[in-house]
Amino acid sequence: MKTIQTHFVTNAATLRWLRILAAFEENPVCSTKSLAHVSNSTSRTIVTDINDLKAHFDDAVSIESSHRGYVFDILHPQQYLTAKRALIADELLFHIIESIFQNDLRSSLEWAEAYHISESTVLRYLKKIHPVLRMYQLKMQYSPVSLVGKESHIRKFFHDFYYESEITAHTIFPPIAVHDVTLTLFADCQQYLNQSCSFGEFNYYLYITLERFCSGHQVEQAPKLAALVTKQSDFIAFAQINQIIDQHYQEVLPEDELVHLFVLVFGRRSINDLRGEKNFCRKYNQYPKIKPLVHDLVETFLTDTRNAGRERILLESFFTVVYMKQLMTPLLNHNTPEVNTFVKESFPDEWRRVQAFFRAKSEYAYMWDAKSLTHIMSSLTLYACSIQSLYWQSHKNVVFLFEGSHFVCQFLKSSATRYIRRSRQFFFPDSNELSPEYFQRNQIDLIVTNYAEYAAEYGSIECLLFRPYPDKQDWESLEQKLDPLLAEPS
Repeated sequence: MKTIQTHFVTNAATLRWLRILAAFEENPVCSTKSLAHVSNSTSRTIVTDINDLKAHFDDAVSIESSHRGYVFDILHPQQYLTAKRALIADELLFHIIESIFQNDLRSSLEWAEAYHISESTVLRYLKKIHPVLRMYQLKMQYSPVSLVGKESHIRKFFHDFYYESEITAHTIFPPIAVHDVTLTLFADCQQYLNQSCSFGEFNYYLYITLERFCSGHQVEQAPKLAALVTKQSDFIAFAQINQIIDQHYQEVLPEDELVHLFVLVFGRRSINDLRGEKNFCRKYNQYPKIKPLVHDLVETFLTDTRNAGRERILLESFFTVVYMKQLMTPLLNHNTPEVNTFVKESFPDEWRRVQAFFRAKSEYAYMWDAKSLTHIMSSLTLYACSIQSLYWQSHKNVVFLFEGSHFVCQFLKSSATRYIRRSRQFFFPDSNELSPEYFQRNQIDLIVTNYAEYAAEYGSIECLLFRPYPDKQDWESLEQKLDPLLAEPS
């Protein structure tokens, strides 16, 4: 469970179990001492918790004792996910957030009566989530219980809580009506706008926008941002979505709402289309300090590039989006805690180099909101690593030289040929493209995803479920799936 969500778990035992499971998911072999540390409990409590976990998950998992500690194995992934989600099915704070999102507001006393607990207990639980709300510059009111703060911040919280966080028993999914609207809008945006917002995220952005706006909550005006985007043909084409929304909801979004939604969707840029990104920068980069920042960043951070012009275009696009979001609210540039942790742990050298750059070039650090700089640096690190992964990898011609037994060499040659051929058959569809016909037409044998809901939805095809932020073990599992005979022995 993600950091944000754990603050909403009030049952101490449930919170320990979730932390133990998270440790097992990270490393299938854990000592009693390490589990006691991550769950902030004692070794005696761990023994009890392990027995209770075995009973709760039944045959979905195996937890065995060994000289190395406890050995954890998920035997039935879907059954495991269902049982894990059931752990927080009755958690009060998740119900409260859901009611706020759906504008079904109740007082703290009404929540106390519904759960047969005292009002003081409800208030104590609500105070537990204050640290999370402070991350979003929000506060809690109690009569009725609701979120107080800028509307754009409230929507950012809902996006992170329901879309970027782990799927739970309380996750709200966009209804069919929104899904149908998104199908039409997404196809139009893919055709006319050069952006890479996924269908799933587009769906959530639209759902949150419609749910909040139709409940009487409107985003704040951003005059500079509106002046920048509303004159552009991209925005004019995007604004046609009101015709489709009106057909389904008998509502139309005012300009401020359209600008906010446009920046969220249009700000999801792709690094695959240099011409498109160059055109994007030409139209939307109205901040003169971005170009010198990008020039210095390429000179000092991406020194090994063979195409500095390409990197300058892509980085200019990155910072143009950062600037546009800051005009709306700096909070839009913030990541969830897991993203920042993932970057620091997975790309420590690149992260330190980005940090060093902004320390040495303090004039660039002051371009952005101070609280946002760490988040921007994390996103920049991932963005630069994506550029390197896509463009810097040289294409290699591989020579296989096998000697020895004729039959062994023949087997190795056929295995190598099969492995290379299969390794090239990768598909990257968006979720709205998936159907039984798509799987059959492309002869799909394996789905690899880090989104648990897809593993459940497409259960007829073998599915490899990655962690939300894949690590070496996930990639090794994929290698094992692609060709068990060529995978390294464990």
